[in-house]
Amino acid sequence: MLVAFLLDGFAIAAQTMIGTALGAGDVRGARGWARHGWSPWPARAERRAFVLDGVLMGASHFAFLRTWTVAAAVVAAVLGQLAASRGWGIVGLWGRDRRDDGAAAAARLTRLRGGRWAHPGAA
Repeated sequence: MLVAFLLDGFAIAAQTMIGTALGAGDVRGARGWARHGWSPWPARAERRAFVLDGVLMGASHFAFLRTWTVAAAVVAAVLGQLAASRGWGIVGLWGRDRRDDGAAAAARLTRLRGGRWAHPGAA
């Protein structure tokens, strides 16, 4: 639980830095913050997804986040039901959670690498 609060703190910081830079018309600065300041840890998907949410929220890309969050929830519900009905137990649920986090991070990274996020009003 404490780690979730810590990661949320980085997401909020990312929102502030990106939103301030884009609001001032500093696309280059926003890209710099997104590239270098979005994660204190290198690889874990759930960490990236948390903080990339902040980057995209700072850029006002709420529709993108909504769509992918709903899609991920549907997929997670189906996989969770499969895990429960087929007796996969906690290991199956944990595996579903890992795939869900990885998919969320991949969608957000794809959006970030595309560059469209850095243009205000292009959500």
